[in-house]
Amino acid sequence: MFDSLRSPKRQDLAAQSAAERSGYINQVDGVYTLDDYRKVESYLRSHYPQMALFWAMGCDTGYRVSDLLNLKVQDVTRRKISIVERKTKKHKAAHLSEATNENLAHYVQAHGISGSDYIFFDNPSEKGVKPVSRQYVWRIIKQAGLAVGLPRLNLAHIPHARHMRGGY
Repeated sequence: MFDSLRSPKRQDLAAQSAAERSGYINQVDGVYTLDDYRKVESYLRSHYPQMALFWAMGCDTGYRVSDLLNLKVQDVTRRKISIVERKTKKHKAAHLSEATNENLAHYVQAHGISGSDYIFFDNPSEKGVKPVSRQYVWRIIKQAGLAVGLPRLNLAHIPHARHMRGGY
């Protein structure tokens, strides 16, 4: 009804997305093949073992980065993760693959963390006290993407977004 009162230019602008209006559309490289997934995982495993576990758990669960970073050892029981999502406040449960569960058990034992300690802790001298930051994860994933030939791999394709789009 009121569309006819709008000027043609205003109608055109309303139809465009914010990214199109700014002239820049953010392009990212996804990890949609098992080969790319393994390349990233291999790089992380050799350079950043903690982030390799993060990568695997994210791919298994599809949780948001903030939810993964706030995981504590007590949240994982017998290949099952139970959390309350920070964003939606919904209770969610997911299963880990056998390989990820074994890697997690080895990681927890090797680092001596337990109970209410964060799995992905920030400072090795204060194990489990504070989780790593989202910015740290972004830098590491970006670095891994550059190293394996996916220069536009970034936080947009870390667990939740990749899971929702059907990637690895």
